[in-house]
Amino acid sequence: MKKKICFFTTHFDFTRQKLMDHYEDALADKAELFLFCRKGEDKKFKLAKVKKVSYSENNSLVLFKLHKFCRENKIDVVVNFTAAGLTDLVLLFATIFTKTKIITHNHGNFFWRKE
Repeated sequence: MKKKICFFTTHFDFTRQKLMDHYEDALADKAELFLFCRKGEDKKFKLAKVKKVSYSENNSLVLFKLHKFCRENKIDVVVNFTAAGLTDLVLLFATIFTKTKIITHNHGNFFWRKE
């Protein structure tokens, strides 16, 4: 049985495209891949083997749509590609009471410095 992996991001970025290219090449035969991103941003990603799912809700409602998506599609893992700090909290609430696991890629905030 193939695992189901969902990649979550809020916007397109060149580095995210490259990560998705890598995961598409490495995992497409072993897992069913999804990209969960904002409406309009999904068209910017050039992917052949990844199913794109878009949302148009405002940021406070996206966790309900993601929760419903994970529950209905029995997603095994959600991978966070967003650098925002609160996204991990949103993903935690979006996957609560499901068997979905969360993996985060924290890019960090390179522009913040303590002086």
